[in-house]
Amino acid sequence: MNSVGLFRLRVTVFLVSLVAIIVEIALLRELALRFWEHLAWLVISIALLGFGASGTLLVLVQRFSRLTNQALGSIALFGLALSIPFSLLLGGVINADLLQMAWQPAQFWKLGILEIVFALPFIFCGTYIGLALQDNPAKVPGHYGASFLGSGIGGVLILPALFIFPPRPIMLGCAVLVFAAALSCARGKMRTAGGFCTGLLLAVMIWQLPRSTEISADKDLPQLMAMPGSEIVASRSGPQGLVNIVRAPAFHGGPGLSLNNTEPLPDQLLVTLDGQIIGSLYHSAGNENFAFLDNTTMALPYQLQAEPSRVLIGPEAGTAQISLALYHGAALITALADNSSLARLKTVDLASHLGHLYQRPEVSLFTATLRGFLYSHEYRYSIIDLPVVGSDLGGLKAATTSPLLSLDTFKTCFDRLEQTGVLSVTTQAHVPPRESLRLLNMLTELLISRGRDPRNHIAIIRSWASVTLVAAKSEITSLQTSKIRSFCRTRGFDLVWLPDLQPSEVNRYHSLDEPQYYLAALNLMGSQKNSFLSRYIYDLTSPADDRPFFHHFSRLDKGTLTTQLGRRSRSYAEIGKLLLVAATVQALILAFILIIVPMIPVVGIPGGKTEQLLVITFFSAIGFGFMFLEMGLLQRLEIYLGHPVYAAAAVLSGFLFFGGLGSIASSSINEPLASSHCVIGFAVAALAIVYLMQLDTLLSISEGLVLFFRLTIVILITSPLALLMGMMFPLGLKRLGRTHAKLVPWAWSVNGFTSVVATLLAPLLAMHWGFGAVGWTAAACYALAAILSLGLPARQ
Repeated sequence: MNSVGLFRLRVTVFLVSLVAIIVEIALLRELALRFWEHLAWLVISIALLGFGASGTLLVLVQRFSRLTNQALGSIALFGLALSIPFSLLLGGVINADLLQMAWQPAQFWKLGILEIVFALPFIFCGTYIGLALQDNPAKVPGHYGASFLGSGIGGVLILPALFIFPPRPIMLGCAVLVFAAALSCARGKMRTAGGFCTGLLLAVMIWQLPRSTEISADKDLPQLMAMPGSEIVASRSGPQGLVNIVRAPAFHGGPGLSLNNTEPLPDQLLVTLDGQIIGSLYHSAGNENFAFLDNTTMALPYQLQAEPSRVLIGPEAGTAQISLALYHGAALITALADNSSLARLKTVDLASHLGHLYQRPEVSLFTATLRGFLYSHEYRYSIIDLPVVGSDLGGLKAATTSPLLSLDTFKTCFDRLEQTGVLSVTTQAHVPPRESLRLLNMLTELLISRGRDPRNHIAIIRSWASVTLVAAKSEITSLQTSKIRSFCRTRGFDLVWLPDLQPSEVNRYHSLDEPQYYLAALNLMGSQKNSFLSRYIYDLTSPADDRPFFHHFSRLDKGTLTTQLGRRSRSYAEIGKLLLVAATVQALILAFILIIVPMIPVVGIPGGKTEQLLVITFFSAIGFGFMFLEMGLLQRLEIYLGHPVYAAAAVLSGFLFFGGLGSIASSSINEPLASSHCVIGFAVAALAIVYLMQLDTLLSISEGLVLFFRLTIVILITSPLALLMGMMFPLGLKRLGRTHAKLVPWAWSVNGFTSVVATLLAPLLAMHWGFGAVGWTAAACYALAAILSLGLPARQ
């Protein structure tokens, strides 16, 4: 590709990489809208799958065709421009039903086809960059640096863009940008072919632009809109998702409302995020409108706090919890919102419907994460009321982190209570019990860590639909238990646990075959706890920052579930984990095939078997190490930043931008390259170990800062590590290019495919052993790469 010119080549590599990261994050939003928000790992693996396949494709094309690199580069650019709208078009045709994974194995194949379709743009991206990396070995670090810098800047630009445009127009705009670059680089017949491509591109884009993302019929929004009289009254979009406010006259209800309720329900609007209901906004003409909420289990903490002075409401999507606090006359109420688009809808667009709820003198609204707010404010609270949890359709959230629902967060909340304060959390009721028992185990461990007997500090009640748990800082008194009994009796709620509860008092109103909730509570707070946990159908281990997978309940040993439920066990399968396992198996098969194909004698890649094995191992170690470190930091920093899109943009941008600077800097490293390469590898491993030991301390100090400063800190944290990591791969390619230039695309492929596998394996490993284990594995991979670097082919 020398005829393109060094400057133009690097600018084009920069542009292609910028487009790749923008399309990757926009695709994350596209799939979240169409399917579910829990597919961040899938999008990253799709991108890396495309980059990995491009290396093998280059090896085969260069071996069996006579096309020049200049022609291949033009084809790659035009292909990238066309593949973006075509992948959107083809992806819309594939009707994958993720919720049927446990019952219909064919859905796994549909998922695989969907991955391949959306990997097409990244195959062309990787092909163009791979061609650039075959240039003069001395120029490779500069080319690779341009690629990293483009990706880093693209990750920064996509966040503000998502506040203005939906993901689909952003992706189509990228197609136009690449097409312009392709025309500027094309010569002769390729430019003529570009005219034909123009017609195709315009035709597909004219078809695509008016079409909004089709939301899965399994989601709530399509079902709501099918009801008579339903309409969307307000809508806002941003990096955290598409928020729709829906008026649905045929849908009316309260969260776990007592069957004995006689209080009228006010008009309500439903809040949906990416098509799923996450809360209700109740019309307010005065506090008396909220009387019905006192007939929900959520009112339990107000039986222990008759006149709460200060109440903190965790990030709540609707207005039920803040309305309940107002009904009980809380003097000061602090409400949190972790979605800026939703916060603006509540305070501006729908303020009159809500009776200007958030403008009342006793109410303050902050856009912040719960832990971030607590770290930045020194108040003590009578009640801290966490959001309602447990609505995990089909176990889709099993492989996603839930930083709000970790033992570390609970401890932070408990320490900020007044001496007579209470921590409250409500979850949906399930049989067999699941979320409620994990929450109870967390509260039990919390109280023990604070020197308290859980049996005297916990109260639990349940209705037909919900379970509410309360942990009190002081021992629950007989007067309080009497009040709770009266509250439950008049509303038909079942007692699950009180300090003085008798077995005859449980399982009265919403009767189960046996008092499962009470018996579980008795075991979890008694001497049989360890035995109960080991034999229970679900894994109830308390999630912590190192393993923040609150919704992951399956065990490594599936025998317990199958033995106790038989054929019904398939109904309790965690789809999120099944998706992850399926994608990992598919990636392993593809990686094995496409890495081995170039080694077939008919293809004839250079080098002996020993050299080829060394190249595979070295570039695999870098691929695993890079992605394990990136994914480990990505998941940990999601807790710190409060949302996966922010974490993905910040971590990916930081790694890629500073990795690009490291790649450029590596071009100035002098001989002997082997020893320098080895030192850099061990330096990455050592720095990774320092991060593993000190990162949590640093993050906890700054967790209370506003988002902008936290994003800045993330960039500063990742920069030293990324600088060193960015040197390892281009130095390897530079050394390989001196001896076996035709091995460069294959090394690119090996690195890409192992990165795919690492992206998928990282959350699986973390679910069972924690992100610390992922980080230590990454450090070991870089140490191995450092040793192997000494044996890379020497300069001829």
